[in-house]
Amino acid sequence: MCEPGSAPHQNPSISPDEWILRRIHINHYDPHRPIPIDAASFRPSPQDQDGLSFFRERLISAEQVARSARQPAENYIVARYRAGDLFDLGLTLTPTNDSDDPPGHVVVIELGNSGYNENKRLCKERHKRLAELGSRDVIKGFSGP
Repeated sequence: MCEPGSAPHQNPSISPDEWILRRIHINHYDPHRPIPIDAASFRPSPQDQDGLSFFRERLISAEQVARSARQPAENYIVARYRAGDLFDLGLTLTPTNDSDDPPGHVVVIELGNSGYNENKRLCKERHKRLAELGSRDVIKGFSGP
């Protein structure tokens, strides 16, 4: 999944100019660092078998993304990415059609557990680049549940 040079399988319904959102816990964000988002926020958890979750902004707002988490929205920031930047990293955005998922939910399979375990070095490089890109456009200040 994280093989070097693997071409992204761009979903034709997702334009390279579309905005993609990623919810990040505030424990992985420090606005005083040169790159405020910690690359570790992209490391898959044991539950991330099918990939990491992102969201299509045209279908769900950043506030809705923050509020869809298990913890209160105030515990999160949301990073914005241009889909083309993710495609340039060799990442695939695969919409999920599960009725239990929030609208606009997509997974990046290359960032799931199997991809990480297959090529940690490449995945860590991608994590670092995602932190850099996401740190350029952070939405924060959510309150309440």
